[in-house]
Amino acid sequence: MQNAAVMWTGGKDSCLALLDVVERMNVTRLVTFAPDPPRPFLAHPLETMAAQAAALGIEHTIARLAGPLLEAYERAIDALVDEGVEVLVTGDMDRVAGHDNWIEERARGLVEVERPLWHADRIGVLRRLSKLGLDVVCTLARKDAFEESIVGRRFDAALIEELTARHGVDGFDACGENGEYHTCVLDAPGFAAPLRLEGTRLVETDEFLHLAFDGVEATR
Repeated sequence: MQNAAVMWTGGKDSCLALLDVVERMNVTRLVTFAPDPPRPFLAHPLETMAAQAAALGIEHTIARLAGPLLEAYERAIDALVDEGVEVLVTGDMDRVAGHDNWIEERARGLVEVERPLWHADRIGVLRRLSKLGLDVVCTLARKDAFEESIVGRRFDAALIEELTARHGVDGFDACGENGEYHTCVLDAPGFAAPLRLEGTRLVETDEFLHLAFDGVEATR
């Protein structure tokens, strides 16, 4: 089995990518590429990712990106290769900012890239959340994408149906691939215990509504 690192945000896509490869690859770590100097991730706080990694029993690596972005990514990927990573797994589904796949471009000649969700059927992806028993909450949404924000809502049958009905209407992507929303996984196959966000509250900016919280802990 190849040694793999899964690119990790703690959202539904990175979790599904992990579940797609975990039985056929040796996942040695979850890796989060983060700016240096650090700045907060509104949708995917690092403390949440650390708690998820602990629940999964997989090492979490933060790869700091200092200097020009292209070179910084390549240096970070090269460092993973030096530590024995043979495959970099990403939950990317589609092109971003005109790039066929940003990570694949940066990793070319350095390491193999696996994209299990690439061009996946969006409705099928959402339905897999329920089928696999994932507990997923919306942590951030663009205000212009929703008449009534979905931040704080669980991805239950009702929300999945709402997103399904809107898919493709005025360019809306049901999986949030155009930045409509972001998510956090609180429970999934492989978690030792579900996670709980403590002291949650909604915070509004000019562009977004996001879920803030005081802490994250395992429920048992």
